[in-house]
Amino acid sequence: MGGGDRAGTREPQGLVRAAGPGVARTVENAVCTFCGCTCDDIALRVEGGRIVEARRTCALGDDWFRGQPATDGLAARVEGRPATAEEAIDAAARMLAAARSPLIYGLVDASGEGQAAAVAVADLLGATLDTASSAAHEASMCAFQHRGKTSATLGEIKNRADCVVLWGVAPESSHPRFFERFVRAAGLYVSGPRTVIAVADAGAAASREADRTIPIPVEREFETLWALRAIVRGRRLGPEAEAAIGLPVAELEELAAQLKRCRYGVWVYDAEPPAERRDPGRAHAILALAEALNEHVPFAALGLRGRGNRVGAESVVASNTGYPFAVNFGRGYPRFGPGEFTAPEVLTRGEADAALIVGCDPTEHLPEPALHVLARVPTAVVDFRDSPLARRARAAILTATYGVAAPATVYRMDEMALRARAALESQLPSDADVLGRLADRVRALRPADGRP
Repeated sequence: MGGGDRAGTREPQGLVRAAGPGVARTVENAVCTFCGCTCDDIALRVEGGRIVEARRTCALGDDWFRGQPATDGLAARVEGRPATAEEAIDAAARMLAAARSPLIYGLVDASGEGQAAAVAVADLLGATLDTASSAAHEASMCAFQHRGKTSATLGEIKNRADCVVLWGVAPESSHPRFFERFVRAAGLYVSGPRTVIAVADAGAAASREADRTIPIPVEREFETLWALRAIVRGRRLGPEAEAAIGLPVAELEELAAQLKRCRYGVWVYDAEPPAERRDPGRAHAILALAEALNEHVPFAALGLRGRGNRVGAESVVASNTGYPFAVNFGRGYPRFGPGEFTAPEVLTRGEADAALIVGCDPTEHLPEPALHVLARVPTAVVDFRDSPLARRARAAILTATYGVAAPATVYRMDEMALRARAALESQLPSDADVLGRLADRVRALRPADGRP
């Protein structure tokens, strides 16, 4: 089972099933949107307008559900003063409609319906639209666009994979139920235990679930991946290759042979690595290696994703515009520009004269230079969390928490869409409702061509 004291599944006893106002009730098959596993087997006990108990959650999910507020509190602000949601939506629409080059940013903690409404707002405004995960995921996404990807659903991995390679990741901390639900669980077509191989930086903590650990120099990731790909494709490497990768070639040959002997494998990697590991060559090499392994056995590549509905943000933006992030509508149609239309660059170049922040805390995603510029730009915020940015924004609308207090479509890290039912009642509007009303107000304020 998934890894350690806080990471394992909690099983509170005596969940009460009841109906009617003011009494305890249990919501079955709730969906946890905290991490990319998006577990959909959660049971929640609701009492007095709060989630007081959660069953089958990990520590992260338990904190997520139990940390939801008991009351809705303030609904909206205009210029820092309490206001109605309608007043704040009108103020946000007027601010955005008056801008010549607005930026819409975030979307990673919003429902699929809210994300689609944000795209509609960007289209009406001729705005630049970017997701908060674009900086971390850009290398992986661009590699996928250039090479394609052999992927699989988490269900297929659970039911078919007999070999799992963890490339520089230890899911116990970031995705605590990954092993419990998809690796160590019984599969339909897997007989016997699965082999888990961890390949990690020699100075980093490897996964405790691994049956075998291979240390590599972290600065030689690309060289190691490319050498392993060459071996899988039948090439022989000389002594100079061993010096380049800092690892015995014989060890890579043994690993390649083991991978080619499995019946179905999956290569698990960090799709949103820290800044020092965002080399586009690394992402290309991972996908190229999975492609080479598929010449011998079925082998999937699975990128671990961070918290929230960030896969949904990319999927919804792509389905509406053709591109997953960094989209500009300034010419009346969507244009894709990684490095040109991504939010940090747009802000630091001083090109945005207004901003709409949806479902994210920019301090968690933007670099300091971009944050300094954002602090000087007129801003509207639509989010389920109160924040310093919301308190100083031109307009801020607090929404019901998607997937907890409002129904929502969310996406798992394998790009499967799930429908999350509301466990709590809320007087606050959903993000989809707010952004839909904002789009209607912008449409009324803007001329037919959408330009000021």
